[in-house]
Amino acid sequence: PPRSTLFPYTTLFRSLSFALSASAQVPVPMVSPVQGVDPGTTINAALASVNGYGIVYLNSAATWHVTVPIVIPGNAILDCQGAALRDYGHSPAFIIFQNPTLSSAVNYGSTGIRNCHVMGPAPATTSPIGLYLGGDPQGIISPSGSYAVNVEVSGTTVNGFSCGLTNGNNAWSVKIFNSAFMVNYDHICSPVATNAGEKMTMVQTQVSDAAHLAF
Repeated sequence: PPRSTLFPYTTLFRSLSFALSASAQVPVPMVSPVQGVDPGTTINAALASVNGYGIVYLNSAATWHVTVPIVIPGNAILDCQGAALRDYGHSPAFIIFQNPTLSSAVNYGSTGIRNCHVMGPAPATTSPIGLYLGGDPQGIISPSGSYAVNVEVSGTTVNGFSCGLTNGNNAWSVKIFNSAFMVNYDHICSPVATNAGEKMTMVQTQVSDAAHLAF
């Protein structure tokens, strides 16, 4: 077609290109450790601040030696951007997915952990659990009525724990993509729990070198 008929479209394309390049230059807000504050406390505060429906990005160049457990509420996503989270605490679980209520499974479509290297002290029975979903039937790790629904674990490596991933009560529809559970005592554990275990999916995920059992 004549060049004159293309003018509005080329102008629109240039405008869109400028808008996209400008938006690409906007820095992604990242969370960094605060001097004198436990990094787990900093991460938990950031996760709570998104008020659901938000992603917390960690500074991958920082050192994340965490003491307190990290609690990921419903509709919040923790993206480590390749950072290593090292458990230096003494809690029974390191990263806990929990929500006190469940009004609808639709409300829990964006909960998860991405691009993290989750490291425990050792693949031993005395070590904590790496990822804990739902409510602990014994009420020690989290309230037994907590929920973990539609949780996504992607691009994440979990190693050095008594169990890499465990579900408690009210945990289902867990999706694990492109991740690895390596050198844990047990990798995937499912103890006696209620309202749990349904619709769990693993895709392109490595499960290897367990000190005891893979599943």
